[in-house]
Amino acid sequence: MAIEARDPFTKYISFYHVVEYFFDEVYRRKIIVEMRDRITDPSFSYKSDKSIYELAKFANKKMKNDDKNGRGNEFESLKYVLNEYVPIESLKDGLDELNSTLVQYYATKNVSFAGTNNKIAWNDSVGVYTTVARRVYETRNALVHTKSDQSQKQYKPQKHKELLKREIPLIQVIAEKVIHSTSTVL
Repeated sequence: MAIEARDPFTKYISFYHVVEYFFDEVYRRKIIVEMRDRITDPSFSYKSDKSIYELAKFANKKMKNDDKNGRGNEFESLKYVLNEYVPIESLKDGLDELNSTLVQYYATKNVSFAGTNNKIAWNDSVGVYTTVARRVYETRNALVHTKSDQSQKQYKPQKHKELLKREIPLIQVIAEKVIHSTSTVL
């Protein structure tokens, strides 16, 4: 749908849906790894009330945002999917292939209709996934979660269509990297 769509809203949301498809799977796997690490840590003791209580607090905190279907916090899930399936250098290379100015653009320009601090910090090896996720997630939220009291974070097609078109290469390359990373050769 994303490839065929002409409307930037439909394109963006369709590419986002590719990434979103993996949220539950990656989030659950991440929680399981974190829980397993905690219970196998030498400092953990099933006989220690304090250890059990700390584990319960950790699990409660992680699951706090889950709904009845076990889905996790979407922003965190997006970061997990990016971290697992989209190497940053590969993302930058994919963007460069489309247009050599995109990496710099995403580092220096905000998505004005989505918020004020969503530039990508490509050189921050620790926080780069957070900044990529923030830009993608805030853009997506401006498209589908507009609220009357947040007019500064609303996508208005007549006003913002060209700005949204600039965001499509980022979500497109991300979606392509996810598809490539999760595919198997037939």
